[in-house]
Amino acid sequence: MFENSRAVIDEWVARINAADYDAVVKLYDDAAILFPTFSHLTVSDREGLEDYFGHMRSRSAVHVEVYEATLHMQRYAPQLDCLTGIYRWHFSINGASTRSEARFTFVTNLDRAAPIIHHHSSRVPVESE
Repeated sequence: MFENSRAVIDEWVARINAADYDAVVKLYDDAAILFPTFSHLTVSDREGLEDYFGHMRSRSAVHVEVYEATLHMQRYAPQLDCLTGIYRWHFSINGASTRSEARFTFVTNLDRAAPIIHHHSSRVPVESE
């Protein structure tokens, strides 16, 4: 279905930006692990993915953008890639605009219909932390 890991991430970003969270969840393999940006919990099943991305519905104007200059891809096998970089989240909570930069790692297996097998995202600390 996907040519490379970059195409997977582009689809993930497009679905987030379209608020199509059901389609986002469908990109994750049933055995995928997610270390999410906005939760301290590790997600390791479909129900957890649906719950985590479902909570995004409570935020309005959700938008994510990838910083192109930060992208790095590693190929581990013909269909197994790791893509890392930084993205910026924009959203509103109770009418207040917020933005947050986060580092991410996506591991994808392009042989699978749901190619994301691992996703780690953590906020970029401010220098005073």
